[in-house]
Amino acid sequence: MNHPHVLLVSQHAYGHLNPTIELAKNLRRAGARVTIATTVSGFNNKLKSLPFFHDISCVSFSDGHDDDINPDKIPGYFQDLERVGSESLACVIQSLSESGNQVTLLVYTLFIPWAAVVARELNVPSAILVIQTVTYFSIYNHFCNSRDGIAVVNKDIETSISLQLPGMPLLKCSDFPTYLLPTDPTFSEMISLCQEHLKFLEEEPNLRVLVNTMDDLEPDSIKSIKNAVILGPLVPSSFSDNVGSYFRWLDSKPENSVIYVSFGSKAVLSKAQKEEIYMD
Repeated sequence: MNHPHVLLVSQHAYGHLNPTIELAKNLRRAGARVTIATTVSGFNNKLKSLPFFHDISCVSFSDGHDDDINPDKIPGYFQDLERVGSESLACVIQSLSESGNQVTLLVYTLFIPWAAVVARELNVPSAILVIQTVTYFSIYNHFCNSRDGIAVVNKDIETSISLQLPGMPLLKCSDFPTYLLPTDPTFSEMISLCQEHLKFLEEEPNLRVLVNTMDDLEPDSIKSIKNAVILGPLVPSSFSDNVGSYFRWLDSKPENSVIYVSFGSKAVLSKAQKEEIYMD
């Protein structure tokens, strides 16, 4: 039997790599051949240290900053990533094909739409993996879509703006991803990147959107995405092995009294902040 070969292309950040690896495990369990591709620096400094199935292959592509541990902090990095990464990724796909491992589907994470362009040029179907919540994806869309996006209609974004999404309370500026606000130093670059990605998705005739969520978590947000494929939550199986104890603990608390907070892999908390969290 000729199994499909899925190439998962991820940025080097843990927030991209972790769900990509969990998707790779699920695809492998389903019988697909799977290869994970990330930048050279991400491969050397992060991917090698993460646990996953031994029969999942890993490859790297260059972003022009192979020796930098945190290249995304370099001004103009995402332009380098697209320019160098497009050529390097194309070589990876061609090399896999020549070795008898032809890619039948390319899946890429957020903010690297050029990966889909590479796939299209090589006649490989592609799909985007939305690693964050669908609600976040909806916020990106409302900010950056080419028709009536907030950043398109209002060149000067004010910190007093709010956003109403289906099934959600009114979202204020403090609820938005920080890099969508002009107070963030990466604002201009990230807005441009989001606009580029959303424009590509708007023009994609065979759009496939893989969402890392569940029906019960974001039913209204999911309905707003065309051709959404629900495959989440993409978390390690060790978490779900203890799901019974989690539910027992939650059931012991008063209704609506528990808040889940994720600081992300790039957050740096001071000792005082950690102590305050523990006290709460």
